[in-house]
Amino acid sequence: MLGLDFVTNLYETEISGEVFQRFTSKGKEGGSGAYIQTAVPIKGNWYWITRLESLNRPNEGSFGRWLIGATWRIKPTQLLKFEFSGGSGDQPEAPRGFSASYALFF
Repeated sequence: MLGLDFVTNLYETEISGEVFQRFTSKGKEGGSGAYIQTAVPIKGNWYWITRLESLNRPNEGSFGRWLIGATWRIKPTQLLKFEFSGGSGDQPEAPRGFSASYALFF
């Protein structure tokens, strides 16, 4: 697998992204994907999140996804996220609709 990711700031907006390419043990295409995400400060520790994703699975084809939502950075290592996502394909591991999550970083 080969990949490249980045994080940068443009004024107060955080922009991050990643691209990757996988290969099988026989050198065939094993899938690829990419995403780009922005985190725009709203007020205090609240951020508006937008994300675009593209994924190509060898036996399932390609699909795109989008996400919008808000994140509360409780502490630098703790996030509470509220999101709405959709896209061109409804994948079992990434269903369309509303979600909320809590992230704890070490």
